[in-house]
Amino acid sequence: MATDRKFTDVVEEDSLIRVLCAFAWSTQATTAQDTGVSFTYVQGMNVLAAPFLYTMSEMEAFYSYSNLIKHCCPLYVQPTLQGVHCGIKLLEECLCKIDGELYDSLKSKNLTAKVYAFPSVLTLCACTPPLEQAMQLWDFLLAWGIHLNIICIIAQLHMIRDELMSHA
Repeated sequence: MATDRKFTDVVEEDSLIRVLCAFAWSTQATTAQDTGVSFTYVQGMNVLAAPFLYTMSEMEAFYSYSNLIKHCCPLYVQPTLQGVHCGIKLLEECLCKIDGELYDSLKSKNLTAKVYAFPSVLTLCACTPPLEQAMQLWDFLLAWGIHLNIICIIAQLHMIRDELMSHA
């Protein structure tokens, strides 16, 4: 998103930094005691905060981002990115069942989901341009559940299946 002109016209880097710092401070003391999960900054947190800042005020973005991280995907932002790795594994299992031929073709070229889908799983597809479509996808994911991101990534793979099969 940082390279998208529409995004950078709306969201200042300082706003993103403030939201991420406020989240870090707000979770520093209480989270580990309350849930057994603690939060530190990990790769991708900025991309998960960005869609909120694009669509709402800084304070609303902080609240929404905090709720997403704390309640929907706390394991995605652990130092080991445990939730992301589980998502990658689930994606591979689903792709194998849904389209075994594509799965086998990618696997034969040593293209695992960790290689081709890691950023999309990590960021709930917020890193996938164009921005307006990513925002529509987030509307869907926030309404129906972020777990559907895995199915959406498989749908994206299906849309480019012929190209993947001809190159893989």
